[in-house]
Amino acid sequence: MKDKLNTEQRDYVLYHLSRHFNLPAFSRFFLFEKNDSRAPFVFFPSSNKSHNENRRIEDIPVLYPLASEDRFFHFDSNNNLIFDHDLLKGAFYLLSGYQEWQTGDKDARGRFPFTASIQYRLNIAEMPLVNIYFDIISRALELFAKKHGLVFQKKTFWGNRPFAFFLTHDIDRVDRWISAEVKRRIKIAQKHRGPRQKLAAIFHELNFFGRNNSFWNFDRMMAVEDALNIKSTWFFLPGGIKHIDAYYDLKEERIKKLARKIADNGHHIGAHGVYNSMTDPAEMRRTLREVRQLSPADVIISRQHWLRFRYPDTLKLLVDNRIEMDSSWGFAEHCGWRNSYCHPFHPFDLNQNRMLPILEIPLNAMDVTFMEYMGLDEKGTREHIMKMVHVCKKYGGIFTLLWHNNHLNEEDHPGIWDYYKTILDDIIRENPYIFSPGAMKGLPL
Repeated sequence: MKDKLNTEQRDYVLYHLSRHFNLPAFSRFFLFEKNDSRAPFVFFPSSNKSHNENRRIEDIPVLYPLASEDRFFHFDSNNNLIFDHDLLKGAFYLLSGYQEWQTGDKDARGRFPFTASIQYRLNIAEMPLVNIYFDIISRALELFAKKHGLVFQKKTFWGNRPFAFFLTHDIDRVDRWISAEVKRRIKIAQKHRGPRQKLAAIFHELNFFGRNNSFWNFDRMMAVEDALNIKSTWFFLPGGIKHIDAYYDLKEERIKKLARKIADNGHHIGAHGVYNSMTDPAEMRRTLREVRQLSPADVIISRQHWLRFRYPDTLKLLVDNRIEMDSSWGFAEHCGWRNSYCHPFHPFDLNQNRMLPILEIPLNAMDVTFMEYMGLDEKGTREHIMKMVHVCKKYGGIFTLLWHNNHLNEEDHPGIWDYYKTILDDIIRENPYIFSPGAMKGLPL
């Protein structure tokens, strides 16, 4: 991204910055070109160069450096505030998803891969760099306010709570003992080293008559969460591509009863976009139509199956279908923040140079990410989760956790229920606001 920010891009960053403090009280002092003699002023310099991945100040990456000094801002002799680097452009590059828009890199499922990201290259997946930039700007303007007799007021997102917690579940599978699942596990069993181990694993899969369906665990999940006063969001997946989309039918009576029970218990229902809905308008319409027919309340939030998401195409399809919130923008392969921002935000459509009305709830923690992609044990998973929770608490952000019902399965993960409860207990002890699509009223989002 070489060009300077245009007016719409700059306003996009300032809009999100304004949600953190009373920015309108300071905007009359802002200069973006040094051709104005008014004083006092706050000068934001503009970069017309590509981002730099080598410059750091206090171990903070500076994507668009403009000065040799190791500082972010300074005051001149007249107490005018001058930023030394283009922090606004750095924030825009990350928050807008520019890196995904400019590249053709895709993984086997057509997703933007973590290994192609700046978060991977700079090792900042768990560092919300946009929040850090905003914090630097806020601290500088607070000093400016003191020097000029102005009032600086920080804003809070979650009332008197230090951060928010958004607990979510993608309902991909509801039956443990179906032929497709048994076949999949028999293939896995072939990887056991010893012949006895292979035979034992295969026999276990074939001897399923009368066995408990450990994937149908929704009452237990809600009981655990209700005991902690957590209301979660459940994303239902329609059928579609065989062995890719749902193994159940939304028209089944048991699924209808489940949806009613979730809603009656005060939890929320979202749509889980089928595999091809990423770019297919008809499939997106079908997904939302079928889930809305299932849900007792209107469905206003969505997440893509397999996190199969293309920027900005998928977002525009969601907007066209009356979806107000999405929570797909996360990396499958690594925990952290794909847009380096730990708050809900509005994406920017770079094709049309405008902010989109949909609200993105960043997805930063998923069970499969820890267990499979990152290969972490329970201790390592818990450490990463609590590290991100504390980051969210520091910046007043939102911690989003995705846990699949089929991964609360003692056969595959002995002790997983106690572990899941421990994680929820850890998070609740930090006193979060419990976020849900139905609890948006009064929030500055």
